[in-house]
Amino acid sequence: MWIDEERRRLVAQGWIAGEETRAACRETGPIPVHEQVVELPESMMPFLAEVVDEWRRRGTLGGS
Repeated sequence: MWIDEERRRLVAQGWIAGEETRAACRETGPIPVHEQVVELPESMMPFLAEVVDEWRRRGTLGGS
């Protein structure tokens, strides 16, 4: 996980979701061809929290 300051986005690397997960996502609407569904395991949550905290410290996260 990392912060793309220039584009103001959080970037996540994860496993490409399997067809079962993708099918569940499609129940809420189509997945655009330029998007991908990725899975982040529970073990990644501390990294997510760390990156969001860093973003807040930098003062560039909206609402901070």
